Amino acid sequence: MTTPPKAKRTYVNGDSSALMATSTSSDVGDELPQSDTLALILVPLALTLSFAGVVSLSGPGAWRYYVAGGICASVSHAITTPIDVVKTRQQVDPELEGKGIVKSTMKIVKRDGLGTLLVGLGPTTVGYLIEGSVKFGIYE
Repeated sequence: MTTPPKAKRTYVNGDSSALMATSTSSDVGDELPQSDTLALILVPLALTLSFAGVVSLSGPGAWRYYVAGGICASVSHAITTPIDVVKTRQQVDPELEGKGIVKSTMKIVKRDGLGTLLVGLGPTTVGYLIEGSVKFGIYE
């Protein structure tokens, strides 16, 4: 069993209401405990086998629905990722508050670069690939 990392209190601009925890532990970056490593292997394996079982019970040729559903869901949600990034930035950045989506997008790209609009694309694509394949595959 590992102990949680130590934290120190850091105040933002001297404001005690904006408290941030900062890791000061020397074991940051150490390997995961063996039980966590085992879970990282067994959970995806169990999910893969469960999904394979559902697909095999669906009948011959049904795999097409799982593949099509996964691809369509992941692509449709990946397209909207830049919009979601801009919307989220408008909610948390006081400089963007009250500006339209085009002005906010231009300001984000100018300040942080074009790649910023694709933050979160990987998890979104993988998540909706799985969700869409299960949802549409089982529905059909």
